[in-house]
Amino acid sequence: MTFAQWISLSGMSRSEISRALGVSRGHVTDLCNRRFWPTREMAQKIWKLTSGEVTPTDFLFADEEPPDVLG
Repeated sequence: MTFAQWISLSGMSRSEISRALGVSRGHVTDLCNRRFWPTREMAQKIWKLTSGEVTPTDFLFADEEPPDVLG
């Protein structure tokens, strides 16, 4: 699940989420629009906030299936 999808389903506003994560509302928007990847610390905060529904891997593969590692 993408972070943007989770926000839509959560019923929380981006302002509420930004306060919970300790960042600006614009930063949350940038994360949702994939303008940049979250830091390790931010990915962990998002994982905790979403009760594990959004994982760091979800940021990497939001628009595609993960690559086949074996080949």
